[in-house]
Amino acid sequence: MKMSLEDRIRNGLEFDDDTYYVLSHVYTNLVVQVHSVVVTQKNFQYLRVWRARSFGPAKFSEEREESTYRITQEIFKSYVVPPDPRIGKAIEYFGKEYLLEIAVYDNHQEVLKTTNSGDFLLLHNVHVGSKNKL
Repeated sequence: MKMSLEDRIRNGLEFDDDTYYVLSHVYTNLVVQVHSVVVTQKNFQYLRVWRARSFGPAKFSEEREESTYRITQEIFKSYVVPPDPRIGKAIEYFGKEYLLEIAVYDNHQEVLKTTNSGDFLLLHNVHVGSKNKL
Protein backbone atom coordinates (compact mmCIF):
# COMPACT_ATOMS: atom_id res chain seq x y z
CA MET A 1 0.00 0.00 0.00
CA LYS A 2 1.43 3.35 -1.02
CA MET A 3 1.27 6.13 1.56
CA SER A 4 0.41 9.69 0.64
CA LEU A 5 3.08 12.35 1.17
CA GLU A 6 1.03 13.81 4.01
CA ASP A 7 0.85 10.41 5.75
CA ARG A 8 4.58 9.84 5.23
CA ILE A 9 5.42 13.21 6.81
CA ARG A 10 3.02 12.58 9.70
CA ASN A 11 4.69 9.20 10.21
CA GLY A 12 8.16 10.79 10.19
CA LEU A 13 7.08 13.35 12.78
CA GLU A 14 6.05 10.59 15.18
CA PHE A 15 9.69 9.87 16.09
CA ASP A 16 9.75 9.39 19.87
CA ASP A 17 12.77 10.98 21.53
CA ASP A 18 12.08 9.12 24.78
CA THR A 19 12.81 5.80 23.08
CA TYR A 20 15.85 6.98 21.10
CA TYR A 21 18.40 5.54 23.52
CA VAL A 22 16.79 2.12 23.64
CA LEU A 23 16.47 1.83 19.87
CA SER A 24 19.00 -0.63 18.59
CA HIS A 25 18.89 -2.38 15.25
CA VAL A 26 15.44 -1.04 14.44
CA TYR A 27 14.14 1.11 11.63
CA THR A 28 12.46 4.47 12.13
CA ASN A 29 11.30 7.48 10.13
CA LEU A 30 12.56 11.03 10.66
CA VAL A 31 11.94 14.53 9.37
CA VAL A 32 15.31 16.31 9.40
CA GLN A 33 17.28 19.20 7.93
CA VAL A 34 20.46 18.47 5.98
CA HIS A 35 23.67 19.69 7.61
CA SER A 36 26.09 18.20 5.06
CA VAL A 37 27.14 15.12 3.14
CA VAL A 38 30.65 13.83 3.75
CA VAL A 39 32.95 11.14 2.36
CA THR A 40 35.32 9.28 4.66
CA GLN A 41 38.86 8.08 3.92
CA LYS A 42 37.37 4.67 3.06
CA ASN A 43 34.95 6.34 0.60
CA PHE A 44 31.81 5.80 2.68
CA GLN A 45 29.19 8.53 2.34
CA TYR A 46 27.38 9.95 5.35
CA LEU A 47 24.38 12.24 5.47
CA ARG A 48 24.67 14.59 8.43
CA VAL A 49 21.32 15.90 9.64
CA TRP A 50 19.78 17.73 12.56
CA ARG A 51 16.32 18.66 13.88
CA ALA A 52 17.13 21.87 15.81
CA ARG A 53 17.05 19.79 18.98
CA SER A 54 19.06 16.96 20.47
CA PHE A 55 18.09 13.35 19.85
CA GLY A 56 16.66 11.64 22.90
CA PRO A 57 16.14 12.83 26.48
CA ALA A 58 18.81 15.26 27.68
CA LYS A 59 19.47 13.24 30.84
CA PHE A 60 20.99 10.46 28.70
CA SER A 61 22.99 12.64 26.31
CA GLU A 62 26.38 11.67 27.76
CA GLU A 63 25.69 7.93 27.42
CA ARG A 64 24.33 8.47 23.91
CA GLU A 65 27.37 10.45 22.83
CA GLU A 66 29.68 7.69 24.10
CA SER A 67 27.95 5.09 21.93
CA THR A 68 27.38 7.26 18.86
CA TYR A 69 29.55 6.82 15.81
CA ARG A 70 31.19 10.13 14.86
CA ILE A 71 33.19 11.12 11.81
CA THR A 72 36.42 12.51 13.20
CA GLN A 73 39.04 14.61 11.44
CA GLU A 74 41.17 11.47 11.08
CA ILE A 75 38.57 9.68 8.92
CA PHE A 76 37.03 12.72 7.19
CA LYS A 77 38.02 13.01 3.53
CA SER A 78 35.83 15.64 1.86
CA TYR A 79 32.42 17.24 1.58
CA VAL A 80 30.02 16.23 -1.16
CA VAL A 81 27.66 18.88 0.21
CA PRO A 82 29.32 21.38 2.57
CA PRO A 83 27.32 22.73 5.52
CA ASP A 84 25.49 26.02 5.19
CA PRO A 85 27.41 28.43 7.48
CA ARG A 86 24.26 29.13 9.54
CA ILE A 87 23.65 25.43 10.21
CA GLY A 88 27.35 24.90 10.93
CA LYS A 89 27.25 27.70 13.52
CA ALA A 90 24.12 26.22 15.10
CA ILE A 91 25.85 22.85 15.57
CA GLU A 92 28.93 24.59 16.99
CA TYR A 93 26.68 26.44 19.44
CA PHE A 94 24.41 23.54 20.50
CA GLY A 95 26.94 20.70 20.22
CA LYS A 96 27.31 17.48 18.27
CA GLU A 97 24.48 15.80 20.18
CA TYR A 98 22.21 17.75 17.81
CA LEU A 99 23.86 16.06 14.83
CA LEU A 100 23.05 12.62 13.46
CA GLU A 101 25.37 10.95 10.95
CA ILE A 102 23.69 8.38 8.72
CA ALA A 103 25.60 5.99 6.46
CA VAL A 104 24.15 6.03 2.94
CA TYR A 105 24.62 3.04 0.66
CA ASP A 106 24.15 1.94 -2.94
CA ASN A 107 21.61 3.73 -5.11
CA HIS A 108 20.58 5.99 -2.21
CA GLN A 109 23.83 7.90 -2.77
CA GLU A 110 22.44 9.23 -6.06
CA VAL A 111 19.87 11.26 -4.14
CA LEU A 112 22.65 12.92 -2.16
CA LYS A 113 23.96 14.55 -5.35
CA THR A 114 20.78 16.65 -5.57
CA THR A 115 20.66 17.50 -1.85
CA ASN A 116 21.67 20.88 -0.43
CA SER A 117 22.55 21.93 3.09
CA GLY A 118 19.36 23.35 4.58
CA ASP A 119 17.01 21.03 2.68
CA PHE A 120 14.36 19.26 4.72
CA LEU A 121 14.12 15.51 4.16
CA LEU A 122 11.70 12.82 5.16
CA LEU A 123 13.86 9.78 5.85
CA HIS A 124 12.07 6.46 5.71
CA ASN A 125 13.39 3.26 7.32
CA VAL A 126 16.54 4.71 8.88
CA HIS A 127 18.48 1.96 10.66
CA VAL A 128 19.31 2.95 14.23
CA GLY A 129 22.31 1.36 15.88
CA SER A 130 25.35 2.28 17.90
CA LYS A 131 29.06 1.66 17.58
CA ASN A 132 28.88 -0.63 20.61
CA LYS A 133 26.20 -2.85 19.07
CA LEU A 134 27.27 -3.17 15.42
